Amino acid sequence: DNFDVAHSDTTESISTITTATTNGLTYSLGDQVIATHHDWDDQYFPGRIVGINSDGTYSIQFHDGDFSPKTLPKHVKRNPDTND
Repeated sequence: DNFDVAHSDTTESISTITTATTNGLTYSLGDQVIATHHDWDDQYFPGRIVGINSDGTYSIQFHDGDFSPKTLPKHVKRNPDTND
């Protein structure tokens, strides 16, 4: 199920998906990851999965306060410092 949530002048669809498999790895809401963005020169930063979107992307809340609502799966990796 998807829910539309209004944020000031934007509307965003939020999914109730709680797990997803990417490149053979299963990610869940709350997982600690490192992630990058296409314009971050392949620098990965620590964050947490706060959403799994119906289009296969991830919403990442980074530890430094940044937020990425639609991170491509190829830009997400397990954080070697926090996951088994």
